[in-house]
Amino acid sequence: MHAVELDTVSFSYNHTEILRTLDLAIETGQFFSIIGPNGAGKTTLLKIILGLLTPDKGTVRLNGRNVATMSVLDRAREIAYVPQQEHVLFPFSVREVVMMGRSPYHRGLGFERARDKEITRRSMALCDIIEMADRPYPKLSGGEQHRVTIARALAQQTPVLALDEPNAHLDLHHQVSLFDLLQTLNRHKKKTIICVSHDINLAATYSDRLALMHDGKLIQVGSPEEILHNPELISVFRTSIDVTDTEGAPPRIHVVAGSTRIDESLLDDIPLELPEEIVSQGAEKASSGLPRWFIPATIVSEAVALLMAWLFRFGRQEMSIIDAPFLSLGNILSLLAFTTIVALVVRLASKPVSKKSFRIVFKLSVTTLLLLFLGLLPWPLFKVFIFTVFFILKVYETG
Repeated sequence: MHAVELDTVSFSYNHTEILRTLDLAIETGQFFSIIGPNGAGKTTLLKIILGLLTPDKGTVRLNGRNVATMSVLDRAREIAYVPQQEHVLFPFSVREVVMMGRSPYHRGLGFERARDKEITRRSMALCDIIEMADRPYPKLSGGEQHRVTIARALAQQTPVLALDEPNAHLDLHHQVSLFDLLQTLNRHKKKTIICVSHDINLAATYSDRLALMHDGKLIQVGSPEEILHNPELISVFRTSIDVTDTEGAPPRIHVVAGSTRIDESLLDDIPLELPEEIVSQGAEKASSGLPRWFIPATIVSEAVALLMAWLFRFGRQEMSIIDAPFLSLGNILSLLAFTTIVALVVRLASKPVSKKSFRIVFKLSVTTLLLLFLGLLPWPLFKVFIFTVFFILKVYETG
């Protein structure tokens, strides 16, 4: 039986083809690694297998079941995933993060049982993180966080384990101990391992089969010996490679230093006086961040808002503009808010702020001005709103 089957699978991002009619079968209990250069489609292929992405064409089967028809809970009980990077927003402890791997098996209110706690403890021990169980996850180093993510996947106890560059961020000791652990799980627990790796020698040492990918296609699927002796390996990775065969061990590759070309002209010293055309281009780009109409339009809109507020406030009391107490506290605060807003706009004009943000702020200003004109928005609330919008924009985009 196959743990994973792909039948003529294709996938595109924004009309750009990433995977091209892939056919692949990974046997149950196999240690399978995917290698290839950056941008070959390895991570995309892994996400297709996991059901995180839906292929444009073709079908994906996981342990004989169509991934497209499986629920999230069903997939979580069949395959665990270790991504390249994990983002945990809240300061959960290491133990809590690893315990999350048990969530597919929780019932009712989701409280952990004694079995869940023991599985969590063993998973942390296997990844050498049990001593940091109570430390906040965000406070750990990159390598420590990665080991926590691996422990969480182990706690999930699925028949298939998918890892995307699992040895990234790990020191030499933990790289070897991780692959020793994966090999032990594969041989003694018959767990299917699917691993994306840039370390070709490490993948060849531990894997039963390798898949060589390039430009969204599977170049070859075979044993480590077959893949590493493939003449296309040099063109795929665009560097010179020597392969060494050792009796009783998988072959190893050695890169040839100096085999890539560097345009040394780009390393030459840049003259102190740049050509006039480059200077003028830079000035045009610097001045293009803010629409010319925005500052006068904003000032006019705020001036009209002040006038309309003044008219509405005293007009409803049947008072003329001449008789209105201009130096009242309300008018002084209005002028202060207006001056502050103008200062913020001038400040923003000297910074590279995006046109999209300015358009949003302008639309909000016009909308609130209309509400003020219709009498649906009190003037004090209008002042607070406009001031807050510009202040947040200033802090967010200009610091």
